[in-house]
Amino acid sequence: MTAVIHVVTALERGGAQRVVLETAARLHDAGRPQLVITGARVDQPGTLDDEAERRLGKRLLRLPALVRPLAPLHDLAAALRLARMLDVLIAKHGSPAVVHTHSSKAGALGRLTARAVRGALSVHTVHGYGLAARGARGRPLLEAAERLAARAGDVLVFVSEADRRFAEAHGLTGGTRTEVIRAGVDEAAFATVRTPDGRAAARRALGLPSDAPLAVTVANLKEQKDPLFHLDVLHSWRALDPRAHLVFAGDGPLRAAVEARVRDAGDAAHLHLLGFVDDPRPALAAADVFLLASAWEGLPCAVLEATAAGLPAVVKDTGWAGELSWARSVRALPASASASSFAEALRAAVARPPRPARLPRPFTLDGMLEDLARLYDELIGAPRFAPGTATPRPRGRRRRR
Repeated sequence: MTAVIHVVTALERGGAQRVVLETAARLHDAGRPQLVITGARVDQPGTLDDEAERRLGKRLLRLPALVRPLAPLHDLAAALRLARMLDVLIAKHGSPAVVHTHSSKAGALGRLTARAVRGALSVHTVHGYGLAARGARGRPLLEAAERLAARAGDVLVFVSEADRRFAEAHGLTGGTRTEVIRAGVDEAAFATVRTPDGRAAARRALGLPSDAPLAVTVANLKEQKDPLFHLDVLHSWRALDPRAHLVFAGDGPLRAAVEARVRDAGDAAHLHLLGFVDDPRPALAAADVFLLASAWEGLPCAVLEATAAGLPAVVKDTGWAGELSWARSVRALPASASASSFAEALRAAVARPPRPARLPRPFTLDGMLEDLARLYDELIGAPRFAPGTATPRPRGRRRRR
Protein backbone atom coordinates (compact mmCIF):
# COMPACT_ATOMS: atom_id res chain seq x y z
CA MET A 1 0.00 0.00 0.00
CA THR A 2 1.54 3.28 -1.13
CA ALA A 3 0.02 6.75 -1.17
CA VAL A 4 -0.33 9.66 -3.55
CA ILE A 5 -0.14 12.89 -1.56
CA HIS A 6 -1.35 16.04 -3.31
CA VAL A 7 -0.05 19.39 -2.08
CA VAL A 8 -1.83 22.61 -3.07
CA THR A 9 -1.59 26.02 -1.43
CA ALA A 10 -5.30 26.72 -1.04
CA LEU A 11 -8.56 25.26 -2.22
CA GLU A 12 -9.79 28.34 -4.01
CA ARG A 13 -12.19 27.77 -6.86
CA GLY A 14 -10.10 27.17 -9.96
CA GLY A 15 -9.01 24.61 -12.51
CA ALA A 16 -5.91 23.42 -10.64
CA GLN A 17 -7.85 22.93 -7.42
CA ARG A 18 -10.62 21.10 -9.26
CA VAL A 19 -8.04 18.72 -10.74
CA VAL A 20 -6.69 18.02 -7.24
CA LEU A 21 -10.11 17.34 -5.78
CA GLU A 22 -11.38 15.14 -8.61
CA THR A 23 -8.14 13.14 -8.72
CA ALA A 24 -8.01 12.58 -4.96
CA ALA A 25 -11.69 11.67 -4.77
CA ARG A 26 -11.96 9.44 -7.84
CA LEU A 27 -8.60 7.62 -7.87
CA HIS A 28 -8.63 6.76 -4.18
CA ASP A 29 -8.64 3.11 -3.20
CA ALA A 30 -7.41 1.08 -0.26
CA GLY A 31 -4.28 -0.05 -2.08
CA ARG A 32 -3.33 3.43 -3.22
CA PRO A 33 -4.84 6.06 -0.92
CA GLN A 34 -5.07 9.61 -2.25
CA LEU A 35 -4.55 12.39 0.31
CA VAL A 36 -4.53 16.18 0.04
CA ILE A 37 -2.39 18.59 2.07
CA THR A 38 -3.46 22.22 1.82
CA GLY A 39 -3.36 25.46 3.79
CA ALA A 40 -5.78 26.59 6.47
CA ARG A 41 -9.49 26.55 5.76
CA VAL A 42 -10.76 29.84 4.38
CA ASP A 43 -14.21 30.65 5.73
CA GLN A 44 -15.44 32.79 2.88
CA PRO A 45 -17.33 32.21 -0.37
CA GLY A 46 -15.47 30.95 -3.38
CA THR A 47 -13.46 28.04 -1.99
CA LEU A 48 -13.74 24.30 -2.41
CA ASP A 49 -13.14 23.65 1.30
CA ASP A 50 -16.66 22.45 2.09
CA GLU A 51 -16.75 20.12 -0.91
CA ALA A 52 -13.27 18.80 -0.17
CA GLU A 53 -14.12 18.09 3.47
CA ARG A 54 -17.28 16.28 2.42
CA ARG A 55 -15.66 14.18 -0.31
CA LEU A 56 -12.28 13.48 1.28
CA GLY A 57 -13.02 13.39 5.00
CA LYS A 58 -9.92 12.54 7.03
CA ARG A 59 -7.83 12.36 3.85
CA LEU A 60 -7.85 16.17 3.75
CA LEU A 61 -4.94 17.41 5.89
CA ARG A 62 -4.30 21.01 6.89
CA LEU A 63 -0.95 22.82 6.91
CA PRO A 64 -1.76 26.35 8.20
CA ALA A 65 1.80 27.61 7.60
CA LEU A 66 1.31 27.05 3.85
CA VAL A 67 0.20 30.49 2.62
CA ARG A 68 0.01 32.07 -0.81
CA PRO A 69 2.17 35.22 -0.30
CA LEU A 70 5.95 34.92 -0.13
CA ALA A 71 6.62 34.77 3.62
CA PRO A 72 10.07 33.38 4.50
CA LEU A 73 9.32 32.46 8.13
CA HIS A 74 5.99 30.89 7.25
CA ASP A 75 7.58 29.13 4.29
CA LEU A 76 10.37 27.65 6.42
CA ALA A 77 7.83 26.52 9.02
CA ALA A 78 5.66 25.06 6.25
CA ALA A 79 8.60 23.13 4.79
CA LEU A 80 9.59 21.65 8.17
CA ARG A 81 6.01 20.73 9.01
CA LEU A 82 5.43 19.26 5.55
CA ALA A 83 8.55 17.11 5.89
CA ARG A 84 7.25 15.72 9.19
CA MET A 85 3.83 15.08 7.69
CA LEU A 86 5.35 13.23 4.74
CA ASP A 87 7.52 11.14 7.06
CA VAL A 88 4.47 10.08 9.06
CA LEU A 89 2.37 9.32 5.98
CA ILE A 90 5.13 7.30 4.32
CA ALA A 91 5.70 5.32 7.52
CA LYS A 92 1.98 4.58 7.61
CA HIS A 93 1.34 3.83 3.94
CA GLY A 94 4.71 2.55 2.75
CA SER A 95 7.28 3.84 0.30
CA PRO A 96 7.73 5.17 -2.21
CA ALA A 97 4.95 7.73 -1.96
CA VAL A 98 4.17 10.12 -4.80
CA VAL A 99 4.04 13.75 -3.68
CA HIS A 100 2.03 15.49 -6.40
CA THR A 101 2.23 19.28 -6.15
CA HIS A 102 0.00 21.86 -7.81
CA SER A 103 0.27 25.69 -8.08
CA SER A 104 3.53 27.63 -8.05
CA LYS A 105 3.99 28.15 -4.30
CA ALA A 106 3.11 24.61 -3.23
CA GLY A 107 4.99 23.30 -6.25
CA ALA A 108 8.31 24.88 -5.28
CA LEU A 109 8.03 24.24 -1.56
CA GLY A 110 6.63 20.73 -1.99
CA ARG A 111 9.26 19.52 -4.46
CA LEU A 112 12.17 20.88 -2.48
CA THR A 113 10.80 19.31 0.70
CA ALA A 114 10.00 15.96 -0.92
CA ARG A 115 13.58 15.75 -2.20
CA ALA A 116 14.77 15.62 1.43
CA VAL A 117 12.25 13.02 2.59
CA ARG A 118 13.21 9.38 2.29
CA GLY A 119 10.78 7.36 0.24
CA ALA A 120 9.18 10.35 -1.52
CA LEU A 121 8.96 10.87 -5.27
CA SER A 122 7.59 14.12 -6.60
CA VAL A 123 5.38 15.07 -9.52
CA HIS A 124 4.49 18.67 -10.25
CA THR A 125 1.71 19.82 -12.54
CA VAL A 126 2.21 23.17 -14.23
CA HIS A 127 -1.25 24.69 -14.63
CA GLY A 128 0.00 27.53 -16.82
CA TYR A 129 2.91 29.96 -16.78
CA GLY A 130 2.27 33.64 -16.13
CA LEU A 131 5.91 34.62 -16.54
CA ALA A 132 5.62 36.24 -19.96
CA ALA A 133 2.36 38.01 -19.14
CA ARG A 134 3.80 39.48 -15.96
CA GLY A 135 6.53 41.33 -17.87
CA ALA A 136 10.16 41.75 -16.91
CA ARG A 137 9.59 42.74 -13.28
CA GLY A 138 10.54 39.85 -11.03
CA ARG A 139 10.76 37.41 -13.92
CA PRO A 140 14.45 36.41 -13.45
CA LEU A 141 13.77 35.48 -9.82
CA LEU A 142 10.64 33.51 -10.73
CA GLU A 143 12.46 31.65 -13.49
CA ALA A 144 15.33 30.82 -11.13
CA ALA A 145 12.86 29.43 -8.60
CA GLU A 146 11.19 27.32 -11.30
CA ARG A 147 14.55 25.88 -12.40
CA LEU A 148 15.60 25.04 -8.85
CA ALA A 149 12.28 23.36 -8.08
CA ALA A 150 12.33 21.45 -11.36
CA ARG A 151 15.73 19.95 -10.57
CA ALA A 152 14.33 18.74 -7.23
CA GLY A 153 11.46 16.84 -8.83
CA ASP A 154 11.02 13.57 -10.68
CA VAL A 155 8.33 14.40 -13.25
CA LEU A 156 6.97 17.67 -14.63
CA VAL A 157 3.41 17.41 -15.93
CA PHE A 158 2.02 20.06 -18.27
CA VAL A 159 -1.62 20.57 -19.15
CA SER A 160 -0.66 21.73 -22.64
CA GLU A 161 2.09 21.12 -25.18
CA ALA A 162 2.49 24.89 -25.41
CA ASP A 163 3.56 25.11 -21.76
CA ARG A 164 6.00 22.22 -22.22
CA ARG A 165 7.56 24.00 -25.22
CA PHE A 166 7.76 27.23 -23.21
CA ALA A 167 9.49 25.45 -20.33
CA GLU A 168 11.98 23.73 -22.61
CA ALA A 169 12.73 26.94 -24.51
CA HIS A 170 13.45 28.83 -21.26
CA GLY A 171 15.34 26.06 -19.49
CA LEU A 172 12.66 25.55 -16.85
CA THR A 173 12.55 21.74 -16.89
CA GLY A 174 15.84 21.15 -15.10
CA GLY A 175 16.40 18.02 -17.15
CA THR A 176 13.41 16.40 -15.46
CA ARG A 177 11.15 13.93 -17.25
CA THR A 178 8.14 15.72 -18.76
CA GLU A 179 4.61 14.57 -19.55
CA VAL A 180 1.51 16.25 -21.00
CA ILE A 181 -1.69 15.32 -19.15
CA ARG A 182 -4.59 17.61 -19.88
CA ALA A 183 -6.92 18.94 -17.18
CA GLY A 184 -10.00 17.03 -18.29
CA VAL A 185 -13.65 17.73 -17.58
CA ASP A 186 -16.75 15.58 -17.13
CA GLU A 187 -18.20 15.78 -20.64
CA ALA A 188 -21.40 13.90 -19.76
CA ALA A 189 -22.25 16.42 -17.03
CA PHE A 190 -22.40 19.23 -19.62
CA ALA A 191 -23.68 17.45 -22.72
CA THR A 192 -27.39 18.06 -21.99
CA VAL A 193 -27.10 21.57 -20.55
CA ARG A 194 -28.45 23.52 -23.53
CA THR A 195 -32.11 22.89 -24.26
CA PRO A 196 -34.82 25.38 -25.31
CA ASP A 197 -36.63 25.01 -21.99
CA GLY A 198 -33.41 25.25 -20.02
CA ARG A 199 -32.35 28.36 -21.91
CA ALA A 200 -35.67 30.07 -21.27
CA ALA A 201 -35.63 29.20 -17.56
CA ALA A 202 -32.02 30.32 -17.13
CA ARG A 203 -32.71 33.63 -18.83
CA ARG A 204 -35.76 34.25 -16.68
CA ALA A 205 -33.63 33.65 -13.59
CA LEU A 206 -31.13 36.24 -14.84
CA GLY A 207 -33.84 38.71 -15.83
CA LEU A 208 -32.77 38.67 -19.48
CA PRO A 209 -34.99 38.83 -22.56
CA SER A 210 -35.02 35.77 -24.74
CA ASP A 211 -33.60 37.60 -27.77
CA ALA A 212 -30.64 39.35 -26.08
CA PRO A 213 -27.24 38.22 -27.41
CA LEU A 214 -25.52 36.79 -24.36
CA ALA A 215 -21.90 35.84 -23.70
CA VAL A 216 -20.83 34.02 -20.55
CA THR A 217 -17.42 34.04 -18.87
CA VAL A 218 -16.59 31.63 -16.04
CA ALA A 219 -13.49 32.97 -14.28
CA ASN A 220 -12.25 34.63 -11.13
CA LEU A 221 -12.01 38.41 -11.00
CA LYS A 222 -8.23 38.49 -10.74
CA GLU A 223 -5.22 39.62 -12.76
CA GLN A 224 -4.76 36.36 -14.66
CA LYS A 225 -8.29 36.40 -16.07
CA ASP A 226 -8.12 40.12 -17.03
CA PRO A 227 -11.78 40.95 -16.33
CA LEU A 228 -11.25 44.62 -17.25
CA PHE A 229 -10.45 43.62 -20.82
CA HIS A 230 -13.67 41.59 -20.87
CA LEU A 231 -15.51 44.83 -20.06
CA ASP A 232 -13.83 46.54 -23.01
CA VAL A 233 -15.06 43.67 -25.19
CA LEU A 234 -18.59 44.13 -23.84
CA HIS A 235 -18.47 47.87 -24.60
CA SER A 236 -17.28 47.22 -28.17
CA TRP A 237 -19.90 44.50 -28.65
CA ARG A 238 -22.66 46.86 -27.51
CA ALA A 239 -21.46 49.36 -30.11
CA LEU A 240 -22.28 46.66 -32.69
CA ASP A 241 -25.45 45.46 -30.98
CA PRO A 242 -26.84 47.51 -28.06
CA ARG A 243 -28.81 44.47 -26.84
CA ALA A 244 -25.64 42.49 -25.96
CA HIS A 245 -25.10 41.26 -22.40
CA LEU A 246 -22.22 39.59 -20.55
CA VAL A 247 -22.60 37.24 -17.60
CA PHE A 248 -19.47 36.86 -15.46
CA ALA A 249 -19.58 33.85 -13.14
CA GLY A 250 -16.85 34.37 -10.60
CA ASP A 251 -15.50 36.80 -8.02
CA GLY A 252 -12.23 38.06 -6.67
CA PRO A 253 -10.05 41.03 -5.71
CA LEU A 254 -10.80 43.05 -8.87
CA ARG A 255 -14.55 43.20 -8.29
CA ALA A 256 -14.55 46.85 -7.17
CA ALA A 257 -12.46 47.85 -10.20
CA VAL A 258 -14.83 45.93 -12.48
CA GLU A 259 -17.89 47.61 -11.02
CA ALA A 260 -16.30 51.07 -11.37
CA ARG A 261 -15.17 50.47 -14.96
CA VAL A 262 -18.52 49.16 -16.19
CA ARG A 263 -20.36 51.97 -14.46
CA ASP A 264 -18.12 54.63 -16.03
CA ALA A 265 -18.56 53.01 -19.47
CA GLY A 266 -22.35 53.10 -19.17
CA ASP A 267 -22.65 49.31 -19.49
CA ALA A 268 -23.68 48.43 -15.93
CA ALA A 269 -27.13 47.19 -16.93
CA HIS A 270 -25.55 44.79 -19.41
CA LEU A 271 -23.02 43.14 -17.08
CA HIS A 272 -24.24 40.47 -14.67
CA LEU A 273 -21.81 39.54 -11.90
CA LEU A 274 -22.97 36.26 -10.42
CA GLY A 275 -20.18 35.91 -7.87
CA PHE A 276 -18.79 32.46 -7.18
CA VAL A 277 -21.08 29.70 -8.38
CA ASP A 278 -21.01 26.05 -7.39
CA ASP A 279 -22.34 25.00 -10.79
CA PRO A 280 -21.72 26.98 -14.01
CA ARG A 281 -24.24 24.98 -16.04
CA PRO A 282 -27.23 27.33 -15.54
CA ALA A 283 -25.15 30.23 -16.87
CA LEU A 284 -24.00 28.15 -19.85
CA ALA A 285 -27.59 27.13 -20.51
CA ALA A 286 -28.57 30.78 -20.91
CA ALA A 287 -25.69 31.72 -23.19
CA ASP A 288 -25.25 32.09 -26.92
CA VAL A 289 -21.45 32.14 -26.80
CA PHE A 290 -18.62 31.65 -24.30
CA LEU A 291 -15.92 34.30 -23.86
CA LEU A 292 -12.50 33.95 -22.21
CA ALA A 293 -9.77 36.53 -22.83
CA SER A 294 -7.33 35.79 -20.01
CA ALA A 295 -3.86 37.30 -19.79
CA TRP A 296 -2.46 33.76 -19.49
CA GLU A 297 -3.74 30.20 -19.12
CA GLY A 298 -2.54 26.63 -19.00
CA LEU A 299 -5.53 24.85 -20.49
CA PRO A 300 -8.73 26.38 -19.06
CA CYS A 301 -11.29 23.82 -17.94
CA ALA A 302 -14.03 26.43 -18.39
CA VAL A 303 -13.51 26.42 -22.16
CA LEU A 304 -13.68 22.63 -22.24
CA GLU A 305 -16.90 22.71 -20.23
CA ALA A 306 -18.43 25.26 -22.59
CA THR A 307 -17.37 23.13 -25.55
CA ALA A 308 -18.88 20.03 -23.95
CA ALA A 309 -22.10 22.02 -23.48
CA GLY A 310 -22.20 22.78 -27.22
CA LEU A 311 -21.41 26.48 -26.96
CA PRO A 312 -19.24 28.32 -29.46
CA ALA A 313 -16.31 29.98 -27.71
CA VAL A 314 -14.24 33.07 -28.44
CA VAL A 315 -10.92 32.99 -26.63
CA LYS A 316 -7.61 34.83 -26.39
CA ASP A 317 -4.79 32.57 -27.50
CA THR A 318 -1.81 33.06 -25.19
CA GLY A 319 -0.26 29.84 -26.48
CA TRP A 320 -2.67 27.16 -25.31
CA ALA A 321 -5.47 27.41 -27.88
CA GLY A 322 -3.60 25.30 -30.43
CA GLU A 323 -4.42 22.34 -28.17
CA LEU A 324 -8.05 22.75 -29.28
CA SER A 325 -7.48 22.57 -33.02
CA TRP A 326 -10.00 19.69 -33.06
CA ALA A 327 -12.77 22.07 -31.91
CA ARG A 328 -14.21 24.12 -34.76
CA SER A 329 -16.53 25.73 -32.24
CA VAL A 330 -13.57 27.53 -30.62
CA ARG A 331 -12.47 30.78 -32.28
CA ALA A 332 -9.02 31.75 -31.01
CA LEU A 333 -7.83 35.34 -31.45
CA PRO A 334 -4.17 36.33 -30.98
CA ALA A 335 -3.09 37.80 -27.67
CA SER A 336 -2.65 41.19 -29.38
CA ALA A 337 -6.24 41.30 -30.70
CA SER A 338 -8.25 44.38 -29.79
CA ALA A 339 -11.51 44.45 -27.88
CA SER A 340 -13.31 45.37 -31.11
CA SER A 341 -11.92 42.23 -32.78
CA PHE A 342 -13.35 40.14 -29.96
CA ALA A 343 -16.67 41.92 -30.34
CA GLU A 344 -16.78 41.10 -34.05
CA ALA A 345 -16.01 37.46 -33.27
CA LEU A 346 -18.80 37.32 -30.68
CA ARG A 347 -21.30 38.80 -33.12
CA ALA A 348 -20.31 36.26 -35.78
CA ALA A 349 -20.52 33.33 -33.34
CA VAL A 350 -24.04 34.33 -32.27
CA ALA A 351 -25.20 34.89 -35.85
CA ARG A 352 -23.64 31.70 -37.27
CA PRO A 353 -22.84 29.28 -34.47
CA PRO A 354 -20.45 26.54 -35.58
CA ARG A 355 -21.18 22.86 -35.13
CA PRO A 356 -20.49 21.65 -31.55
CA ALA A 357 -17.45 19.46 -30.98
CA ARG A 358 -16.99 16.30 -28.93
CA LEU A 359 -14.06 16.23 -26.53
CA PRO A 360 -11.26 13.82 -27.40
CA ARG A 361 -10.63 11.40 -24.55
CA PRO A 362 -7.41 13.08 -23.27
CA PHE A 363 -9.49 16.23 -22.58
CA THR A 364 -12.15 14.38 -20.56
CA LEU A 365 -12.13 13.69 -16.84
CA ASP A 366 -11.90 9.94 -17.46
CA GLY A 367 -8.97 10.44 -19.82
CA MET A 368 -7.11 12.64 -17.34
CA LEU A 369 -7.63 10.17 -14.49
CA GLU A 370 -6.49 7.27 -16.67
CA ASP A 371 -3.30 9.12 -17.61
CA LEU A 372 -2.55 10.10 -14.01
CA ALA A 373 -3.15 6.54 -12.76
CA ARG A 374 -0.72 5.28 -15.39
CA LEU A 375 1.91 7.79 -14.29
CA TYR A 376 1.50 6.87 -10.60
CA ASP A 377 1.75 3.18 -11.46
CA GLU A 378 4.94 3.75 -13.43
CA LEU A 379 6.56 5.66 -10.59
CA ILE A 380 5.50 3.47 -7.70
CA GLY A 381 5.83 0.23 -9.62
CA ALA A 382 9.27 0.88 -11.10
CA PRO A 383 11.71 -1.81 -9.89
CA ARG A 384 14.21 0.68 -8.47
CA PHE A 385 11.42 2.22 -6.38
CA ALA A 386 9.81 -1.02 -5.21
CA PRO A 387 7.77 -0.54 -2.01
CA GLY A 388 9.80 -1.08 1.11
CA THR A 389 13.17 -0.32 -0.48
CA ALA A 390 15.39 2.60 0.27
CA THR A 391 16.82 2.85 -3.23
CA PRO A 392 17.94 6.44 -3.84
CA ARG A 393 16.73 8.42 -6.80
CA PRO A 394 18.55 8.45 -10.11
CA ARG A 395 21.06 11.19 -10.91
CA GLY A 396 22.76 10.63 -7.53
CA ARG A 397 20.50 12.86 -5.47
CA ARG A 398 20.97 12.67 -1.73
CA ARG A 399 18.26 11.58 0.66
CA ARG A 400 17.74 12.64 4.24
CA ARG A 401 18.44 9.87 6.74
